[in-house]
Amino acid sequence: MSVIMLLLLLEDQPIKQTEIFLVYRIDEIKLSADIKDLLEDLDRLNIIHVSGTKGKGSTCAFSESLLRELNSNNNKSTPKNSLNSNVVIKTGLFTSPHMVEVRERIQINGAPISKDIFSKYFFEVWNRIASIEELATIDGDNALTNRIVNKPKKVDIPYFGFLTLLAFHVFMKENVNAAIFEVGIGGEFDLTNVIRNPIVCGITSIGIDHTQILGSKIQDIALQKAGIMKKDSIAYTLDHQKEIVLDVFKKVALERTCKLVILPTPNRFYNDEQLEANLGGKHQILNSILAVNLVCEWVKRTSFFTKEDLCLALNAPESSTSDVWPEWVFKALFATKWPGRSHHFTTPEYPNIHWYLDGAHTADSLTLCTDWFLKNTSHNSNNPCILLFSLSCGRDKISNLESLAKLVKDYRPID
Repeated sequence: MSVIMLLLLLEDQPIKQTEIFLVYRIDEIKLSADIKDLLEDLDRLNIIHVSGTKGKGSTCAFSESLLRELNSNNNKSTPKNSLNSNVVIKTGLFTSPHMVEVRERIQINGAPISKDIFSKYFFEVWNRIASIEELATIDGDNALTNRIVNKPKKVDIPYFGFLTLLAFHVFMKENVNAAIFEVGIGGEFDLTNVIRNPIVCGITSIGIDHTQILGSKIQDIALQKAGIMKKDSIAYTLDHQKEIVLDVFKKVALERTCKLVILPTPNRFYNDEQLEANLGGKHQILNSILAVNLVCEWVKRTSFFTKEDLCLALNAPESSTSDVWPEWVFKALFATKWPGRSHHFTTPEYPNIHWYLDGAHTADSLTLCTDWFLKNTSHNSNNPCILLFSLSCGRDKISNLESLAKLVKDYRPID
């Protein structure tokens, strides 16, 4: 059977809420010894783990671009790897969902892995999982339940769980030494949360989403997102979060003895119109602030650079402003490619048609997306403005569309 057919088979599996949220934590499945060893050996990936409601993918993309820029010797402001001159940072990036091809979710050095690499490791993981059996367990002490207890059954792993395990496997086999993992849903019970010793964690903006799984109250959602904090680790977030959200983060950090750094949002930086235009909106400025601090903490806590390079760590509140970032930071941020997020493009066939594409699907993100669109288009233009809008099942399409139309109609007529 081909890779495509097997992926479709995984996608078509009926997935219940409990399967996503409780049952299928990879480390709770009775895996074979070699897969358990893989999970225990994840530390050498030097992982940055990122959760949040919005901005996770962008923050991960910015972080990956910054890590790759650390390899550059063409920029005088880039720190030189003088401690380990023979070691090159090899990045791995795991995100979801994908835009066109599933390979986009698993990237090495800024590019999706090749079809050959994907197929090779896909079947290595598939065959391992297919060979695993576990025993059904039912409490009881009679002949019927005893037969059930001893009856072997195959281990089923859902689509996202399989791809998560595949990403771990690919990065280990390909000798990645700087990996960024984006949480799928939530954090505490997310399938990526088998990472035991991340170098640093980041939590982006918290809002209302996936309420059927995470709960309808923002403090419940914040609690799940904070679940990636680990004992004696360090986590970063931004001070633009609601106070009730920050209170949850502080409580979890205290319980887990995790150092929590709440970064300020510098007004001069946040109101930099040129920076906003280059990054694709004010929300991307926030994501970039978080990404820079995550990478600088990564530099501090890994052994790739000398002590002299640690001055590049910009995690101190007084230094988290745009004017102290060295040139290499801006170069990496502006070079970040993240399709489908604040994405403006034209096509060779129709150069006069401008497309503005974004994956916004919550009330908060639609407001930010609209703000970005209006700032990048002329309010007085006579050109028609056509809206193509779609939401996946389980979301309130009418309510979101009404909110979007209300935001835009005063500035641009929509066909």
